[in-house]
Amino acid sequence: MDELQPESPFVLSFGPRYCSHMATVRVSYRDANGVVHELKKVVDAPDDTKRHTYTLEWHSVSTYRLLIDGEEVSFGRIADDFFDD
Repeated sequence: MDELQPESPFVLSFGPRYCSHMATVRVSYRDANGVVHELKKVVDAPDDTKRHTYTLEWHSVSTYRLLIDGEEVSFGRIADDFFDD
């Protein structure tokens, strides 16, 4: 896939997830076969009342980088961190 278009079968979702006792960042995507893959790593989200900027860089070389307020909090290979072995 050269670029993500509205008609593309891929769906990407990411951002903070707040539960009663924990704050994490969720990253998931649905592939062309309809299978949903979720980030295996637990990435802590800021647990405060401030506003934060979440950035997900999805690189064509099969890597990703997740930043919170411009600071890298996770980096890895998509095949290692999203797919089951």
